[in-house]
Amino acid sequence: MMMVSTFPTLAVLQPSVASSSSQSSSGAQKITARLLVRIDGSADKASIMEKLRICCQQHQAVVSEARARRLQEEERRNLLEQQNREYLESQRRDREREEEKRRLEEEARIKVEALKRKRDELPEEPAADTPRGECSNIKFNLPNGNNLRRRFKATDLLQHVRDFVEVSLDDMEDNTIENFELVMNFPKKRFSRDDDHSLTIKEAGLVPQAVLFVQDLDS
Repeated sequence: MMMVSTFPTLAVLQPSVASSSSQSSSGAQKITARLLVRIDGSADKASIMEKLRICCQQHQAVVSEARARRLQEEERRNLLEQQNREYLESQRRDREREEEKRRLEEEARIKVEALKRKRDELPEEPAADTPRGECSNIKFNLPNGNNLRRRFKATDLLQHVRDFVEVSLDDMEDNTIENFELVMNFPKKRFSRDDDHSLTIKEAGLVPQAVLFVQDLDS
């Protein structure tokens, strides 16, 4: 504490924050003050102004140094905040990639199980000598110029026809068709995924034979 015994007394103090090693036991920063100039007793105006002018010059250097430290601290804090944002963003992207990976794996698993079920549930192909009105010989023309052929019972469902195409496409290594519909030119008919696949082949007009075009809906 500055002891004052003479009045009037004019003092200019420079506050400062103690270093971390000098912090109080509670963790709070300890603020001290350094005496820059002191004028005890009466003094003429010119003398006081000159001392204050010198003090301000000295203090300006201190202010500049404090400002530089504050800017440096702000830059350090901004850098830490930026690094923290980048870290959080990286974590978010990693989570999204992991979620997308799990989603794709789940879709692939569901697709494999669905194709296996369709493969297992495909009705047995009727013999070649099955009476004409009891079966249908269907030719499937693919977009790449290849074709598939299979016989179906007249009582098999339209769903079985579509399942056969899906299973057959999955067996092809170079297949890129995911979404398709079946098109018949004569008479003109389209069998999409949303049609009533509970119809029998005979009800759909595919007996005794038919040519269906597999149309890639994503091309």
